[in-house]
Amino acid sequence: MSEKYDGNQDAPPLFRPKDTDRLAAEGYTVDLKQYIHQGWSVFIKNIGPYLLYATIFWAINIGLEMIPVIGQLAAPIIIFPVAMGFFVYTAKKLKQAPARFEDFFKAFHYFVPLLLVGILMNILILIGFLLFILPGIYLAVAYLFASMLVVDRKMSPWQALETSRRIITKKWLHLFVLALILLSLNFVGILIFIVGVIPATALTFCILTAAYEDIIGIASTDF
Repeated sequence: MSEKYDGNQDAPPLFRPKDTDRLAAEGYTVDLKQYIHQGWSVFIKNIGPYLLYATIFWAINIGLEMIPVIGQLAAPIIIFPVAMGFFVYTAKKLKQAPARFEDFFKAFHYFVPLLLVGILMNILILIGFLLFILPGIYLAVAYLFASMLVVDRKMSPWQALETSRRIITKKWLHLFVLALILLSLNFVGILIFIVGVIPATALTFCILTAAYEDIIGIASTDF
């Protein structure tokens, strides 16, 4: 069962958490232009902290990849708690709440469930790609919000994966286009002397957080 949110319950005016069951059943609107504009605005206003944390993000990722076999297998999973640091910091900025650099590391409070999300997601997407590729592409997009739901709504790994899949399926094509835009952004970042991937990574998570906030609504006032 997903958490229920009543629009009449007391909450700060900037917080608009929505009922995930209702979203999955009734659908919602998507505004890709808004997400890109809002993500860019948050990123450019806080570019220093974002670039520093993105550098740490890639240092951890590359460091793990350099460890033979074990590190290479672990990197795609361990990177999930690191990546969600972008979500926590950006969520606070979007909600006009005080945000400090140490907030990037608050996602580590959810290290185990995020680790499990990473394991389950990678296994299911791999199985999907083995089943004629298209199921893998579907799941890769459908699980975009899973880690955020773990951190924001405190869902269990499987509940977060299924909730994300059910919600995104309603507007899968729209979110697929967003995913393609973000992949293109990171590809261009790699081409720009490699270091371009650092701002591209941070901007990607800013845009995804803006999308999550509009579609699902950030519920947490404190991470």
